[in-house]
Amino acid sequence: AGGRTTYKQPYAEPAIFTEIRGNKVSLRTREGKILTDVHGQAAEMTLALLKKLLIIIRISMILNQLLLLV
Repeated sequence: AGGRTTYKQPYAEPAIFTEIRGNKVSLRTREGKILTDVHGQAAEMTLALLKKLLIIIRISMILNQLLLLV
């Protein structure tokens, strides 16, 4: 048997990582539902976006501190 499985829609709502197993993750939704075996590719995209957001936040904090010095 084996072979390809049917296509699943990517999960696009905000969620919290609860477990990482290889290339699969588990997520907890806002409603408290646990989603298991979510492919890690979506998680990588989320982590990349999070890193960019953290950089933007750090830059804005530095700019705010510089403005306070003026």
